[in-house]
Amino acid sequence: MIPAVLVSNVTLAVMFVAGSCLAGLAPANIFVILQGCAPAAEVGIWTGIQNFTGNLSGIVAPAAMGFLIATTGSYVPGFALGGGDSAGQNLRLQFHDRGNQAPQHEN
Repeated sequence: MIPAVLVSNVTLAVMFVAGSCLAGLAPANIFVILQGCAPAAEVGIWTGIQNFTGNLSGIVAPAAMGFLIATTGSYVPGFALGGGDSAGQNLRLQFHDRGNQAPQHEN
């Protein structure tokens, strides 16, 4: 999203925004990974906790964005914060200890 704010060409900005919409393809995989990691009897509670923490971002993000716009008068810091957070999370996942594998369940 950061490049969409910084470019002066409208077509390029729309392309960056459209590309960021592809992030919506990942959520289905999140629930599949959760089923592989959680004990079979606890998948429901793990899913509920994951959903709750994910919904917290829907509360915090608009408040943080509003605060940043009110204090700076610009949308750029909010988009920079969101993009920086996404980049940081991607880096964290790239260097995550892959030695810790999910427990295997009997079917």
